[in-house]
Amino acid sequence: MTAYSDVPNSELAIDAPVKSSTHQTLRDNTLSIFEGDATAIAAGKALAIDSGGQTAVKTDETDTRKVLRPDGVNTVVWGDNPGWNLVERKEIAAAVQSVSFTGLDGNTDEVYKLIARINKAANAAGTSIFSLRPNGVVTNQHMGRVINGAAIAFAADLVFYNDTTVNQEIVSLETLIHARDTVAAIALPRSFMGKVISYDNLNNIMKTVEEFGGAWDTTANMTSLDVHSTIAADIGIGSTFELFKLAQA
Repeated sequence: MTAYSDVPNSELAIDAPVKSSTHQTLRDNTLSIFEGDATAIAAGKALAIDSGGQTAVKTDETDTRKVLRPDGVNTVVWGDNPGWNLVERKEIAAAVQSVSFTGLDGNTDEVYKLIARINKAANAAGTSIFSLRPNGVVTNQHMGRVINGAAIAFAADLVFYNDTTVNQEIVSLETLIHARDTVAAIALPRSFMGKVISYDNLNNIMKTVEEFGGAWDTTANMTSLDVHSTIAADIGIGSTFELFKLAQA
């Protein structure tokens, strides 16, 4: 007959590592009940599957994005999905000049990816200039852009697109942001790099394909990020923004 043995509640805690030995004990205990272990039955052991009222495999009920991951020592633990984890998604319901992501911690998260599709709907006169503003500032920044494979433009802030026409456009953006502070006192600025395409939605033609790279030379932790236009209500209804962070091991 398979012997029954108690499983410590510490092995069944919500955030405890999931050990193969724990599952083996639970299996053996189930068999002992079915085989009629008088001692276990007399002690009121109910198949021992939920010993202590806890489950062996459970994740934070407020975060459905957690997954089981190996920890390298023959167990698995709950952790973030490999790859990119969504920080926040925004869809614009009323035209705005800026979109902000707050509550960030660049020194901890290390790398961010921003994907955006901007419905440029203001149709206002003048030059519309879009830029990235870490911590809402434009100081100590430098940006270079390659436009349609030829023209090169430089700016003193993190400009990723500008336009002098008034036609309705769709501006698609994807950028990587290395947001971690410098290590070992090495003077390396936080960096931004990405691509932009713009489409004339009124005349149904492509306008530009761009690449850009920039730097933010500061020791301040990156705690927020704005996507900003120089024209009010330039980010139109239906624009979408998704910010991701790199999953940590």
